[in-house]
Amino acid sequence: MELILGSLIMGVTIGFSGKVPIRILAKLNKFTTISLFFMLFALGAQIGSDSQLMANITVLGGRALTIALFAIAGSIAVLWAVSRFCGLAVAKGEE
Repeated sequence: MELILGSLIMGVTIGFSGKVPIRILAKLNKFTTISLFFMLFALGAQIGSDSQLMANITVLGGRALTIALFAIAGSIAVLWAVSRFCGLAVAKGEE
């Protein structure tokens, strides 16, 4: 965990310093996207090869859906409460 947080902090520090040229930042964006797709592919392959997990996918999928729906509802409720507390208006469209 320390390696992950250390890498993130180091990257943010270097990025914030402004010493990274724009041409490298554009390549980093493409590299990040490709790396993310590769990690998702590897995760999918690992999940697909786990026979016990695949046997229980419907139960786990239902639980995951329930958790996701409650997380979304909670986020909306907190956003509403904070916006009311701070007196922020939520835009209903471009005027």
